[in-house]
This record gives sequence, structure tokens and C-alpha cells, in this order.
Amino acid sequence: MLTPSHTNRNGKRLRYYVSNRLISGGTDPSGWRLSAPALEQALARVIADHLSDCARRHDVLVETKALSSSTAATSVQNLAARIAANGIRNASPLVTAVTISDGKLIVSLDRQALSKAIDLPAADLADPLLSIDAPFTCKRRGDEDRDRRSRPRA
Repeated sequence: MLTPSHTNRNGKRLRYYVSNRLISGGTDPSGWRLSAPALEQALARVIADHLSDCARRHDVLVETKALSSSTAATSVQNLAARIAANGIRNASPLVTAVTISDGKLIVSLDRQALSKAIDLPAADLADPLLSIDAPFTCKRRGDEDRDRRSRPRA
């Protein structure tokens, strides 16, 4: 589990997400310390890409009817564009859980929040729309972690 943290350096506030075991117990080589802006940007990008891909494939609704599927895809594509433009601010209300492991970022989206954001009934949303499994690696450079996420494959 990651906990938000920060430090002040040269009058500048630096935000991080840090593994709980690093906060409570000192050093741990398997612990994570990730730059908050980089992680938030990567997370927003993963969500926007996923929603956009689902909209392109019309993989939004449980039952696809030509008119409703097209309308739903447009709504999801518009949400993806808002997330791409505004970042984590538009993406965070949709997220219920994020799991980070070596090489993988798993994101669960909230059915009700997504339904409200795209103005479609929650029961009509397809399950694949709510689950994201994307490649994710961080390369350690000095004291910072750099995001090196590749585009998720459909």
C-alpha cells in the first residue's frame, strides 16, 4: 500500500507516494517511492488510453445496439479527452483501486462514478471498461523514479 508523502527541498514541495513499510520500518529494497506527479500523470494517461481504446472498439455497453453503442462510445471518448487534457483531476473520481507491481499497473474503475461521468446507466456498462491492466515500469535514476510505461495492448 502506498501513502502520500512530501518533503520540502530548497523551498519547493516535492510530493511522493511511498510504500507503508518504508515509512514504518526504515529501508526495504522492495519498497516503492514514486514521484507523485509522474505517477498521477501515468495513471491519467493509462485511464484515458484505455477509455479511448474501448470507445474505438465500441466495447462500452453490455448489449451493443447500433445507436446506443455509438452514443456510448462518443461519451466515453469525450471523457477520455477530458482526462487527457486535465489529468488526474478528472481521472481520480473514477478510480477505486490501483495496484502497482513490477512491470504492471492494474486499475479498477468505479461503475457508478463512470456511469455518472458519461451519463449512462451503470448496469449497461461492460465489465472490460472497468478493468485496466497496463504495462508499467519505473527506472531508478538517482533518488527519483521515472515512469517508462508502454502503451497497453488491446
